[in-house]
Parts: sequence; structure tokens; C-alpha cells
Amino acid sequence: MNFFTAIVALVVGVAAGIGAGFLLSKSFGIKNIENAKAQARAILREAAMAAEQGKR
Repeated sequence: MNFFTAIVALVVGVAAGIGAGFLLSKSFGIKNIENAKAQARAILREAAMAAEQGKR
């Protein structure tokens, strides 16, 4: 996997994190937005790690 695919994977991960956070906050109401944000950050971290491994 080259640098370009790592960037694409990162962007997809960010989009998925934002989408998941949005859907979670919509379906569970306002009080779970913090939880959804934490979930999105965890997904983002996963994507970043995958991108790092891809660069090596």
C-alpha cells in the first residue's frame, strides 16, 4: 500500500467516524453525542494506525 492509498484510507475513516457519530447522536438523542464523538475518535485512531502501517 502506498502513501496515496493511506491518505484515501484515512479520509474514508474520518468520513465513517463522522457518519457513525452523526447516526449515533440521531438515534440515541442528545445525551449520547459525547459517546458518539468518542466512538468517532476511536475509529479515526484505527484509520490513522492503518495508514501508518501502510506507509511502512
